[in-house]
Amino acid sequence: MPDLLLKRLTKKKKRKIEFFILAGTAALSLFLWNTFPLYPFKIFVVIIHESSHALAAIFSGGSVKELDIFWNLGGVTKTSGGNHFIITIAGYTGSLLFGTLLFAASYKKSYLLWFTGISAVTLLLVIANFMTQPAGIIFGLIFFLILIFLPHFFDESITNIFFRVIALLNIEYAIYDVISDLFSSSFIQNDADILSDLTGVSATLWALLWLVLSCAVIGFILKYSYKRAF
Repeated sequence: MPDLLLKRLTKKKKRKIEFFILAGTAALSLFLWNTFPLYPFKIFVVIIHESSHALAAIFSGGSVKELDIFWNLGGVTKTSGGNHFIITIAGYTGSLLFGTLLFAASYKKSYLLWFTGISAVTLLLVIANFMTQPAGIIFGLIFFLILIFLPHFFDESITNIFFRVIALLNIEYAIYDVISDLFSSSFIQNDADILSDLTGVSATLWALLWLVLSCAVIGFILKYSYKRAF
């Protein structure tokens, strides 16, 4: 039914619909970030973030001891060896890259099938080899099934919008997390603090860099979505 309705719309109207859906998601999700409806998606975003640390450790010659995702949306990846700079910067960079690639892939079904398939297999390997906490395992398996089955068996228009929203949330994660860290009095060391220790560059500057990059990518995505139809 959604496909039939979309076919009756002009290209200009389709672009406006997509633009307002994505712009609304980008704006509302920041204000509703701590609400229950976003909770499952936030856990998935944290899984992508921590998995990026883990993959960076492996590809830089190190190993992963443990990857834990908790019910309170906390996450920690324990690694050994590898390049510490690459491992640390991979968290937000991985979330940003995953979101950008997922968004781009959603505009062509064959690309989306490949990307979600590779992501699903990678996620399953991470769960099987590194995760120990139930929150990460349960939600990881749920999103594994979503990545596998949604592109194959559900309405294409709804599937595309769903994955574009997921993509935006991954990109926005850095914005919310960085803002929280900048105004938080917590003594828990975050990625920006670790990078500051490794490079001598202020943690605030690292945080602002991620903030600017994330905002720039969101701006590009919204502009791109306006130029393309579903």
